[in-house]
Amino acid sequence: MEGRLNTTSYVDKKYEIGIDGTKYYFILRSPENLSKRPVLLITIAADCYHTLNHPDYNLISDVFLAAGHLVASFDLPNHGEHIDNYGEGLTGWVNAMSDGVDIFEKIRKIGSSIIDFAAREKLAWKNTIVMSGVSRGGLSAMHIMAYDERVYAAVVHAPCTDLSKIKEFEQLKDNPILISSNAINLARRLANRFLLITIGEKDPRVDEKACFEFYARLFAISDTIKPAIFILEGQTHGKTAFNEAAYIAGASFLFEKIAMRINGKVND
Repeated sequence: MEGRLNTTSYVDKKYEIGIDGTKYYFILRSPENLSKRPVLLITIAADCYHTLNHPDYNLISDVFLAAGHLVASFDLPNHGEHIDNYGEGLTGWVNAMSDGVDIFEKIRKIGSSIIDFAAREKLAWKNTIVMSGVSRGGLSAMHIMAYDERVYAAVVHAPCTDLSKIKEFEQLKDNPILISSNAINLARRLANRFLLITIGEKDPRVDEKACFEFYARLFAISDTIKPAIFILEGQTHGKTAFNEAAYIAGASFLFEKIAMRINGKVND
């Protein structure tokens, strides 16, 4: 198989994990030529097939593969092979939350299970785990990072920070599970962590104002490590922002933080 950059051969392997009696799986993509100090990138968008293979989502993962690093991805609940009786996509999330299901608790458990696997198998140099996420995958990545300190750095593109701003969730704006899932409730756990947010100056889908407010809150409570933000001209979740610039910035951010660790500039 060939990656997007047409320079990297890789092998995909599928692994099963059990979460509260339900079987989930993740894909581990390994480059043919592994780095001497490989790290693991966990990348999330919706279903793992599109996350790993669609050019709208996979620039960062392709760059990591080209550099000899490992990439993992998984289907979010109610996406891909994990569509259940609640339905597909965000509609499935709405139905599940209405029935008392904490979707993001599931996501956190899946992410931590993948990190457990990486630690057992000694996949990553010094268990160096980084993450990327897009939109709903961005909020998902922040949840995993917030609750698992083994995530070293993350970049999230056009993240949903307030679910009530998404049209599918408007009916659930007072739902306690939805409220607890919003990014503002992760701020304390994400303070002083390596996190880059990228988003357009406009984004009517996720509401750029909600994203900027979250960033401002996180910046204010972080004293040793400040979050970073990269604002694109134009509209994300639209046709006017050059999203590739954000992905390039994201890859650069992650590689810079990895280089700092290799160079001994940050603690293990």
